[in-house]
Amino acid sequence: MEWLSAQLDVIGPFFFAPHPVSVAVVIAYGLFWSRLGPSVALGRPGAFFGLVAGAGMYAITQVWVRGEPTTAILDLIASNTDLERMDDARPLIGVVEALIAGYAEEIVKMFLALLVLFAMGYPRDPRAVTTAAVAPALGLALFGANVSITLTLQELPIDQGLAFPVIEHGLWVGLNLGTAYLLAKGWLSDRLWLYLAYAGLLHAIAVYTHTLANLGWHPVVVTAALAVVTLSTFTGGAGAIPSRR
Repeated sequence: MEWLSAQLDVIGPFFFAPHPVSVAVVIAYGLFWSRLGPSVALGRPGAFFGLVAGAGMYAITQVWVRGEPTTAILDLIASNTDLERMDDARPLIGVVEALIAGYAEEIVKMFLALLVLFAMGYPRDPRAVTTAAVAPALGLALFGANVSITLTLQELPIDQGLAFPVIEHGLWVGLNLGTAYLLAKGWLSDRLWLYLAYAGLLHAIAVYTHTLANLGWHPVVVTAALAVVTLSTFTGGAGAIPSRR
């Protein structure tokens, strides 16, 4: 019982009352991106299950699936490298962090999509498969965006400094939907692992923009780089799904 209580304490900081503005912004992002892509049936019971499962997995993904491996690798690097060299190697360490983050989140999304597909009876219809992939990805992305935007609203004044973080969180929603389309295409083409590798790499490239920000790159450049990756991933993923509705 104490172990369970300790684990709940670890993920507890991700669960708090959302800011009303954040809720409105997140809903708008979800509607915007989901309407741009291939047709999905988010009103189906399986899709609702996927949305809830994706939202519920966000904290677990950040703390254990992504966080624990990242901490272990960084500790290993730190134990074999002096502080000055660690600072010089920050761009390369950022690559390692990005790869872990990108593939951790895409693997979670893949397993959630398979769980939704199982609940839906393993359909082969493109619309149903796309729905099964998009629903948990959307739940995970929107929950994460709400957490981040709520914290941002609490920490930053409502001025121009707030614009870049809010825009970036919206781009992350689009990126997650774009990689979800790639996972759906992988299932439809019986090449799921290949598309998972592709989606994880694109996600990792997007995550690397955090390193660019930490290295002092201007927010405009960082946001523009994230926008390029997001739009490329979204349009490529959406274009890979059969167009019939």
